[in-house]
Amino acid sequence: MHGPGDYGKIAISPNFASDGQLLLAQEGEVWKSTDRGNTWQPVGDFTRIYGFGSSFRRMVRFDPVDASKIWISDVRGLWFSEDGGSTFTERNSGILRNDLDPRWSDFVKNLDGTIYLARPGRLFKSTNNGATWEFVPFFERKSPYSVALDPRDPNRIYVGSAGYSGIYKSVDGGATWSQSLYGCDRI
Repeated sequence: MHGPGDYGKIAISPNFASDGQLLLAQEGEVWKSTDRGNTWQPVGDFTRIYGFGSSFRRMVRFDPVDASKIWISDVRGLWFSEDGGSTFTERNSGILRNDLDPRWSDFVKNLDGTIYLARPGRLFKSTNNGATWEFVPFFERKSPYSVALDPRDPNRIYVGSAGYSGIYKSVDGGATWSQSLYGCDRI
């Protein structure tokens, strides 16, 4: 792993209390710990196998239920592993490559399998575990950069928008949206 100063993103297993798993994505590498961060190993051989460079950050997430399922986003796309990171498949159908810049992407998966991917200028939704994606047109000019789900109510979704656009929420699974907060500079 690289030293201090490298940017990284970390994910904690949904079963952390029992499995102690963590993921770290930094500078083109993905690392995994199964002992609460005491030791780290590369996830598969992601960089060599898939031909990625080392000058970008990745977004990394565990599935919210099954820690053997891992999601990674980088400049080439969105990748999914069902075997703890040994192998990955692309999950980009319906998403343009330039919509996957991991420096600005956020990703969340609901317990029902619905996935939201926020990217400035676009919000994408998948209802089939990322096999295909659809663009949510409401956010075309609102620059979404973060997305969160209410863990008690999967129909309640919050999207943070860049600049002074604020925070938007949906209480019906994304069918309709309303502005929850305007002018985030005042928080």
